[in-house]
Amino acid sequence: MPASIKTPTSAPLGNADDKPQLIAAASSKKSNKGNFLRKICWNAHLGWHIPFTLKLGLAISVIAVLGAVVLAYLGLEQYRQLLERQSDAFGEAIVEQLAGSLVEPVFTDDQLAIQLQLNQLAKKALFMAWPCICPVVT
Repeated sequence: MPASIKTPTSAPLGNADDKPQLIAAASSKKSNKGNFLRKICWNAHLGWHIPFTLKLGLAISVIAVLGAVVLAYLGLEQYRQLLERQSDAFGEAIVEQLAGSLVEPVFTDDQLAIQLQLNQLAKKALFMAWPCICPVVT
């Protein structure tokens, strides 16, 4: 049998000596996490300082975030103005249609016909800004 192949034995997989080594390795990893800022921002001659590359990266990040916020604000404002113009145009079109259809009842002073057309127009779901939230009640 070759020397590199080991046969299974009844000994446990880990030795008692392995546990202190594992604990020491885990504690050394924890201590390295606390030294991350010290490695980056500490210089024996200068003391605590922020490297130029970190300053440059933070400045570019702040500019990018501010640019994204400004673009989002401008986009939302433009969208709000578009919705306002569309709703105004829709309202004007509805009023013109209603005025055109109510010419005769107004001149004949037919209150019933005027009220009927206004009620039919009010029942349409076109006037509801959110038809799924505010359904028309008949």
